[in-house]
Amino acid sequence: FQAEDGIRDSVASRGLGDVYKRQPFMRAAWMGHLELCEYLVKVANCDIHRENKYRCNAVHWAAQSGDVKMLKYLRALGLDVTSANVNGHSILHKSATKGFYDACVYLVEELDLPLLRDNDGYGPEDMAKMEGHKELASWLKDRRRE
Repeated sequence: FQAEDGIRDSVASRGLGDVYKRQPFMRAAWMGHLELCEYLVKVANCDIHRENKYRCNAVHWAAQSGDVKMLKYLRALGLDVTSANVNGHSILHKSATKGFYDACVYLVEELDLPLLRDNDGYGPEDMAKMEGHKELASWLKDRRRE
């Protein structure tokens, strides 16, 4: 089992994070390190529900990387897949902004997440379009229930 230098031994068990209050569990979820996430949950007993200063939790970070396997793992742990950060961005906003089609399909079709609008009135389809992901934006727009 390999972990990033310093996380397993000096950081994980103490719950220390970076300047953005992003904890090792969030970083591991973002980087797709499932084995490290399992270690942090089972051995280090980390707070899986912790949020950073922008109210993002590990699910937001996993969505931002488009890792469907990690999203499924985090959901199975009981993390809230419906939460929004301080800007009103859902995990669907995060995946759409980065153009992760498979993650968006999982979130919309399997989890039945709604296409909510953020604090500025933008939906995930708008974010995808702004970032140049036109096919994804169109797919998302076709699924809007308004």
